[in-house]
Amino acid sequence: MECVDNPKVLRAAVEVSRRLGQSGPVDVVPPRTEITLDMEFLMNGRSVREILEGDAVPDIFISRLIQLHSQGKFPFSDLITFDRFEEINKAVADMEQGRVIKPVLRP
Repeated sequence: MECVDNPKVLRAAVEVSRRLGQSGPVDVVPPRTEITLDMEFLMNGRSVREILEGDAVPDIFISRLIQLHSQGKFPFSDLITFDRFEEINKAVADMEQGRVIKPVLRP
């Protein structure tokens, strides 16, 4: 899963996927964003597809994420940053520049 809207990261995700593996962007990708792929990496059943919110069964997926987090295998705290609501423009810029994955605004 590529979740930083960076075509180079999506390409890397495709290149490291296993045979029959799927790669795809999770977040909203700006219109007309293009990526280049070496066709070799689409051989052997690899695929690229957009990953939408509804692709997971929340009762299963969220429970699994909590389980992984409690085992120290899912560093949830590394994925988010906190900003004051007044810093919304900074938070958006940080996200767009790839400095943060998911900013959380606090009132």
